[in-house]
Amino acid sequence: MNLRAWLLLRGALAGRLRETGASVEVAPGGRLKRLMELSNKLGARYTLIIGDTELASGNYTLKEMASGEQVEITRDELIKRFSSHV
Repeated sequence: MNLRAWLLLRGALAGRLRETGASVEVAPGGRLKRLMELSNKLGARYTLIIGDTELASGNYTLKEMASGEQVEITRDELIKRFSSHV
């Protein structure tokens, strides 16, 4: 997937999650460790990881920041999960 397609995908996903009532911040990219530090600093409850592996498989990695637990989740499962939190 090229950069333009990846940017469109994450923008569309962020918009869809916002429709569920979730507060969403989109990081510009960079080192995973630094992005996790930023998530903690922002007080994020969850961080969604979408890298090359996730793009290839169609599954995303959702990390619960308090526990550190990570699960693989599809786009539809992700939307359903956050829709139920509203």
